[in-house]
Amino acid sequence: MFLGICCLVFGALLFIKVFFFAIPVLFCMLFLYLGFLFTTDFRLAGSWECFCRYTAQDANHTTCMGKGIIMPDAGALHEPTRQWCYTTLAGSTVLDLTSIKPEQLAASGAPLVISLNTAWGKTRVRLNPDLPVRAESVSAFGKTVLPDNTSIIIGSHVYQSHPEQPPRIIIKSAVVFGACYIER
Repeated sequence: MFLGICCLVFGALLFIKVFFFAIPVLFCMLFLYLGFLFTTDFRLAGSWECFCRYTAQDANHTTCMGKGIIMPDAGALHEPTRQWCYTTLAGSTVLDLTSIKPEQLAASGAPLVISLNTAWGKTRVRLNPDLPVRAESVSAFGKTVLPDNTSIIIGSHVYQSHPEQPPRIIIKSAVVFGACYIER
């Protein structure tokens, strides 16, 4: 919380040019955004990796200035939370869900909710084409490309792969100055 407040104050001071030197606006916004993340529900649950290449099967992961390749297995589907969270800060993350079958998710009844947060980075999600998916995307000065080739720069959009079936996976993505690709 303290770190978040410090980032918010420092970003605001830079933005109003208290320090009497020219700072690019994006640099100021970086501190404001990081301060916002640290003072809200930004969780460091799961693993946290910086400046590295990381391959795992985690249900929660944060990639910061590195590359994360996440391939969850069937064991991760039986967690009681059913809420997965992946955050990418100035790095890249690949979330490969192609091995997940609709039958594995149908057993629980409740859909799997995946939260994707991307800031100054790139997140790529690969889905099994047989899975009914609902993707809710919000983008601010970033790019989100959904499986139906809808591209969002500023605003929000909802994608439903199989309208006649209830979704087995619900993806909630938020992109700021980055890119998120959801592929089937």
